[in-house]
Amino acid sequence: MADEEPEQPLVGVEAVDHVLKVCGFLTPANRASVRSEGFADISDFGMMKVTNFASMATRISRMRPAAGGFRFGEVHVRNLEALAYWVRDKQRRNELLVAREFTQAVRDQCRRDVDTEYIEITQAEASKTTALAKFVATDWVSWEIVFVNYLAGLYGVSGVPLSYVIRKNLPGGHAIITESERLVSAAPLTGRVFQSDTQKVYRILKSVTVGTDAWEWIKVYDSNQDGHLAFKALREHYDGPGEIDKRISLARTQIKELFYKNEQTFSFEKFVTKLNGAFQMLAECHEDLTEKNKVDHMITAMSQCTNSAIIAATTTILMNPEMRNNFLAAANKMTEVIANIFQQYSYIAEDGMLRLYRPVTVVEEAVVAVVVVVVQVDKAAAVGVDVAEDLVLILGHVCVMGWIYQT
Repeated sequence: MADEEPEQPLVGVEAVDHVLKVCGFLTPANRASVRSEGFADISDFGMMKVTNFASMATRISRMRPAAGGFRFGEVHVRNLEALAYWVRDKQRRNELLVAREFTQAVRDQCRRDVDTEYIEITQAEASKTTALAKFVATDWVSWEIVFVNYLAGLYGVSGVPLSYVIRKNLPGGHAIITESERLVSAAPLTGRVFQSDTQKVYRILKSVTVGTDAWEWIKVYDSNQDGHLAFKALREHYDGPGEIDKRISLARTQIKELFYKNEQTFSFEKFVTKLNGAFQMLAECHEDLTEKNKVDHMITAMSQCTNSAIIAATTTILMNPEMRNNFLAAANKMTEVIANIFQQYSYIAEDGMLRLYRPVTVVEEAVVAVVVVVVQVDKAAAVGVDVAEDLVLILGHVCVMGWIYQT
């Protein structure tokens, strides 16, 4: 039996006729009226907007039947909108337009996709994040993630997230799950649409790198505003071995120089946040520390603290296997202990500085009252006030507005 000849692809008018049938234009006369609007190839539908189809529907509906007029309904408009979406989607994925692939099932799915994409883009526009922070070389790894994520919330000319402009090649075996990821991975990095999008990305990138070291690596692209090549240059530099070694050295220095003594000089929250940031920087450079080493560094950095409750907490952490081998658990435990110690404390501005105070207890209030009496007696007796002042110093506190300064 001879092999069947493959079906010839539809082109030109035949291709337009096919997709118009799928859109509900069932008579040759109706399709001819639509084609007379200038559609010689199915790619022509890609340039159309909803308003264009609505105007065309009004125009054809008002024509006399003898001149090609017919009832051009809302469903026809929606179907043509779905067709235009299908064409543009193929184009932005860099795929061939094959007329027979546009079926009723595809049409219906495209109608739903039009609505979904409109909602996504509208919501993204309404919830734009605040301006990006200026580039910092030492924060390159996390900054790159934030920048890519920022672009993922912005849409280009064809409705593809702008992160496609600076996409990396997907690793072998990577499974693409979301539709957005498919668009980002398939969008062509050539053509007029890409040119517009890459220039927009460049302008965003320039706004956060001018005045920083990064600007020196991308300003060569300022004339053509090529965001794709500019970001590629940043990656090649800041992901290079020299820069990685610098980040490793910086992280190790931070770990070595970080200390916690008390809440006045440097709060535990700031201390543990900076410490964890240094650990994260090492991890990003593939120099991960074990959880046990992280806990050891935290405990060692707190050796100058003399608070008995905090010292007891460090002992508890070292004796507890779960916290001993889990930095997050150990840090959370210490945060809880310090919060309990200082929960009744407050910062009061004094001489332009914030000093830590706690409420005066009943006993301390009574002692201070006694000292005041002694001072008054000394003054009345014309005796030197040195004795009274010594008594105040022995207390080790200064009473201010009902609070006691924590020395």
